[in-house]
Formats: sequence, structure tokens, C-alpha cells
Amino acid sequence: MPPTTINSPLVGARDDEKEVFTRRLSNLSRNSTVFCEGIHDEATIVDMQDVEFCGALGSGGFSNIREFRRLRKTRSSSIETECSAASSQLSVCSGNSAKSYAVKQLREDLNKSSAECGAIDLAIEAKFLSILSHRNIVSLHCVSESSPGDKDFFIVIERIDRTVGEEIRAWRGTEQRIKESKESTKKDTQRNLQAVFCERVVVAIEITHALQYLHEHHIIHRDIKPENIGLDFSDEVKIFDFGCAKELKEEQKIDHNQYLSTAMTGTRRYMAPEVYLGKPYGPPADIFSFCILLWQILSLKTPFDDYRTFDKHATAVYTKHQRPPLTRRWPKELKKLLEKGWHKDACQRRDISSICSILQKILAQENVHC
Repeated sequence: MPPTTINSPLVGARDDEKEVFTRRLSNLSRNSTVFCEGIHDEATIVDMQDVEFCGALGSGGFSNIREFRRLRKTRSSSIETECSAASSQLSVCSGNSAKSYAVKQLREDLNKSSAECGAIDLAIEAKFLSILSHRNIVSLHCVSESSPGDKDFFIVIERIDRTVGEEIRAWRGTEQRIKESKESTKKDTQRNLQAVFCERVVVAIEITHALQYLHEHHIIHRDIKPENIGLDFSDEVKIFDFGCAKELKEEQKIDHNQYLSTAMTGTRRYMAPEVYLGKPYGPPADIFSFCILLWQILSLKTPFDDYRTFDKHATAVYTKHQRPPLTRRWPKELKKLLEKGWHKDACQRRDISSICSILQKILAQENVHC
């Protein structure tokens, strides 16, 4: 049975449901060291009628993404793309444009429960992006005039070209072509494979830069995975989708790197043991997710691909402490980094700054052979 189409995630909601929505947003600013009151503090406000689109780019669990063409009103001309105003309404903005944006809005085909969750996630994402500023984090350029929770609420964000998940598939194809090439010598083949490996390490390092920025500001992402990290048209890495993000507040602190937090947050394949088990957690939960992702980027394989259900995955990963297999030819420092980074004990995991330094050293050593 298809999901019920609704006009607004909060239309018809009980008063207590609306109160939960309002409270979750207001709690972001309460006793916060990073937030100012008000979701629109750092973003330009626009009306949906002022926005022109080029077409659909894709969709996620809760939201649709459309290409942003331009604003009709000059009051927000500062965020216009460099697409020509004279071009066809059906044309898509140039992929190599210096300024390219996308509009993210709640899907209209969600059932009531999903729409309410999606509305909260989108509002939280807007709130976080309004105060974050880092080259490896997608930037927020404006938000809608509508209130969070309204069916017309949207955000305009920096557009990415492809996700890391798509890039992994492209790397896999590149490696296959290199190995199958009959014109290359064995030495050339090895050098070309090494170059692609170094390229992947560079992407991983850029991800650590973004995570280091977040962790320094007492923020954890909680949903690090290939589908939430992209590359723009200049091949610069961008973390996005901050609907699960959380500020770590002193009042919630239990111990070092341990905070009272919601269990089972994020994506099964990359979820840290303490998050699944409902224990207090903090930045090391992102470290676990990153190391699973790092293994995927370097191996070009899907982690835990044999575990199709949550129960099988939980038994293998959280009870038996199974981890992805390490490739023998990888540097010892890399294998040690992964083993520490996805350790069952969060206290054993290195911080993201240390991981970044290790990856930079590995890259320097590997580049010698490229």
C-alpha cells in the first residue's frame, strides 16, 4: 500500500506532537555553546515563489533534491548561480559552474510518521548548517520563509557532483581497467594502482578535516557513510546531511567522551557498538563509523555485506566483535589505525586529529612509489 500523501507534516498533528517538534528545535539552542537563538540567524530568507528550478537531482529517505537555477528577485541576487538568465527554463545549470546550488525539501509522498521525522531532520540540518563553516562541509545559502515543519519549508545548499558511494564504484571500475590493460607493463600497472590508492587516501584525509572541525566544536555527525559525503565539481570533499547531528553539551556529559545520547541513531552498517547498545557516547562513535568507511574507500568493498538483517549484523559485529578483513599489502600503520579505530571499546579509539596525521604520513610514504 503506497504511503499517504499529506499537505504538511504537522497539519493534524496532536498538540503533544507539535510540542515535541518545537521542543527538539528549541533544545538545540538551550545551554548551547555553538547556537544562537533562531534558525535563520546566519542564512538569507527566501520565498518559494522566488525560486526557479532546473530539475530533479535525486531523493533521500525523507527529502527531494532539486537543481537551483536562480532567484527571481534581486534582493537575494548574491546567491544566484552563474547560469545565463536567457537560457531555456528546462536547461540544467552547468556542472562546472563556480556557483551551483540545490534545493532540499521534504518529500510529499511520505506517510504521517515519516513526514514528522523528516521535518525534524530537515529543521535540525538547517539549524546546524546555519552555524557551520568549513571547506569540507556543505554550505547553507538560504532557507525558506516558511517555518520548519511547514510543507513548504526548504533549504538551499551547495550542490555536490557525486557521492563517495558513487566515487567508490568509479574507483572500482578504474582499478579493473588498470588490471585488465594489456598495454601496460607490470611496473606501470602497479604504479597506476598506487596512484588510485593515493587518490582515495586524499579523500579520506579531507573527511577527517571536516570531522576534526565538528569535534573541536563539540558536534558529532552520527551518520557518517558514503551516501552522506560527496565531492563537488572541483573534487573537493563535502560532508552533508546533518539531520542526525548532535551538539555535545556539558550537562549531558557522563565521563570523558561519553554523553547521554539517543541509541540506534545512524545507519546500521556504520553504527558504533555503544550507539547500538544505548550506552553514553561521543566523538569516538564518529571515529568507528569513519574507520568502517575508510576500509570501504580503500578496499572498494561493502562492509558487512553478508549481514542482510539488523539482527545478523548485531550478532556478528556487536556480540562477536567481527570486523572487515584487512588487506595484507596495506601499510602496517594503516591496519593498526583501523584496528584501533573500530575497537569495541570506545576509549581505545584514537581521536580524529591523530587519525588525520597518520593518514597524511601514509600518503607521503605511498606517494614516493607513485
